[in-house]
Amino acid sequence: MIRTGVFTAVAERRARAALGGGMLLILLAASGASAAQVLNPSFEATYLVTGRGLLPRDWTYSRDTTCFSSYCSSSPGLPSWWKTDGLMSVGLFSLKDKPVTAGRYHYLYQEGVDLTGIGAIKFDVRLSVLPATYTGPFEHFEASFLVDGVPLWTQTVGGVYLDQEVNVAGLGAWRVVNGWVFYGHKIEMRITALDPGTFRANYWTQWDNLRLVEGQPTIPAVVALDPGTLNPASNGKWITCYIELLQEESGPTYDVRTIDGASVTLRGSNTEIHACTTGDEGWATAAANADNVADFDGDGFLERMAKFDRAAVQALVQPPQATTVSIQGKLASGKLTNGALTSGIPTTGLWLEGKATIRVLDNHAKK
Repeated sequence: MIRTGVFTAVAERRARAALGGGMLLILLAASGASAAQVLNPSFEATYLVTGRGLLPRDWTYSRDTTCFSSYCSSSPGLPSWWKTDGLMSVGLFSLKDKPVTAGRYHYLYQEGVDLTGIGAIKFDVRLSVLPATYTGPFEHFEASFLVDGVPLWTQTVGGVYLDQEVNVAGLGAWRVVNGWVFYGHKIEMRITALDPGTFRANYWTQWDNLRLVEGQPTIPAVVALDPGTLNPASNGKWITCYIELLQEESGPTYDVRTIDGASVTLRGSNTEIHACTTGDEGWATAAANADNVADFDGDGFLERMAKFDRAAVQALVQPPQATTVSIQGKLASGKLTNGALTSGIPTTGLWLEGKATIRVLDNHAKK
């Protein structure tokens, strides 16, 4: 049993960012500088459809227009005009005075997007109500951004949301759907009816400036060390590390059972210490099992346990100062999970990283 207070670092789960610190460069996806590419990411290239207006090239839209519609707005004279990049944005909106059923949605999507080396997709969104003479709030509808059918970002409150970010680290060039392998991924923007009814206004979601964030596909982890304070007089052999992968409100969910125990290291003071994966103990294995994966702290989330040589770790710390160490490891294989929608998407190549603080008592200090 873990002693009270050992896993206080888990409180950081909600405060930590969804992405690791390895993001190096923001690319406009059409720049051609990367294998990853989104066509027409700012919706500047359009074509005219009679009765619909301007629609963005390279994007496919749902054709059920009985209660929804979409078009690109390009003129400051239009009440729907809004943009953050270039001259246009794309709007997906409900039609006022048209009956709508809860759960129906309108969408734009693009398939075959190679996300090799991409850690995140960023975009700008506005949720608003038109005409301007209608003074009620944005309601009844939800804006969402999906990857491979999984909603990674949602919003129901009116306003402008800049630099929104969804985590796509590790998705790469391929996706698996019901056992079939497809090249590239499907990115999608939706407006979805949350309530049934006939409404007196148009509820707008407007999208602009899609960007791909390129960087190290590293996912954040919460780690705790037990003991966190070392007594040199102790005869203990191990320091136990508990690794929990952050479960964000948006973005993929990662399974700690896919952590390769042989890859887990503790790093500090230019020294790397590997976790023990040899011996007769059940936890001393590279693969997950009932001895090294459990909900050790009782918070409802699984943790992967690893152990490091206590003397080696103690040598990294000069008493009485505290030292911050980094725990890193690789996800050997597995799936990104979000219901049954993403079954089979591989996590191979993803690395985790978390930090913890450790202290050594100074038994020679004057009392």
